[in-house]
Amino acid sequence: MVAMSLDERPPLAAVALVTAIGTVATVAMVPSGTPLLAGALGTTLAAAGVALGSRRLLASGAVAVGAGTLAAGLYGLGGIGTATAGLGCLLVWDVGEQAISVTAHVGRGGRPMAAIGVHAAASTVAAGGVLAVVTGLASRTTGGQPIVALVLALVGGLFVVGSLRL
Repeated sequence: MVAMSLDERPPLAAVALVTAIGTVATVAMVPSGTPLLAGALGTTLAAAGVALGSRRLLASGAVAVGAGTLAAGLYGLGGIGTATAGLGCLLVWDVGEQAISVTAHVGRGGRPMAAIGVHAAASTVAAGGVLAVVTGLASRTTGGQPIVALVLALVGGLFVVGSLRL
């Protein structure tokens, strides 16, 4: 009996998808300037993690994007930019984790991109819904109350995290 090996590295399309999401999160940090390096480094690490099938590299990249998001918020990035970058950070990890997991089960030859693409689309729609709610509620605040916007962004983020199957 001949043993067959399973290529568990996610397809390049999944790497490109994670890179695109990380780039959106990083571009959302542009007005704050300095944290761009963390976002770019995080996106690169996350993409490398997905390309190699390494959850550790993926998580390191997601943490770096998250650190860039936090720094961008501290450097004065607005609530919508911070929420966009934060949701992008969650999506980088979520889509990357899905790509690694699905490919580990079906292999590269099992055409995992359909499942990865559907998951990415559903997660992006959910994140977009959270961002729309946060944006709508934040625009209703009066008197420049950034604390209210921050609380709304955090609540929205909790909904996104709650929708993920960890």
